[in-house]
Amino acid sequence: MKMGNVEQYNCRLEDKSTL
Repeated sequence: MKMGNVEQYNCRLEDKSTL
């Protein structure tokens, strides 16, 4: 797994929390 994927995954979790 690339570190970039981890950042994107965290960003998606934040977006879902906001929604």
